[in-house]
Amino acid sequence: SVSYLTQAPITKGLFQSAIMESGTSLSSWALAPNGREITLRIANILLIDTSSSQAIVEGLRRLDAADLQKAVRAAFLQDILKKNQLTSMPFGPTIEPIHPGAVVVNYSY
Repeated sequence: SVSYLTQAPITKGLFQSAIMESGTSLSSWALAPNGREITLRIANILLIDTSSSQAIVEGLRRLDAADLQKAVRAAFLQDILKKNQLTSMPFGPTIEPIHPGAVVVNYSY
């Protein structure tokens, strides 16, 4: 995340220097591959209305954190066991649409 923040136009002038200890935005696992697909998979497991992004967000906000963690484990256990664990991480930065608060709007490479 430090790597992304130092590259983001929104943070220009906020950092004089930075220390990156766990990788950079160039790492293979630095972006979540399919943010929307992952969200829909978890919402379906939790029987959350997926008719709109707003409905999904509202449904997720009503959840207990422990229930969300169980659904994530259920959704990704097979993926993590079958694939490289680093590239099967369900959550991480994603490319955002350009808007005033956006941080990651393009690939680093």
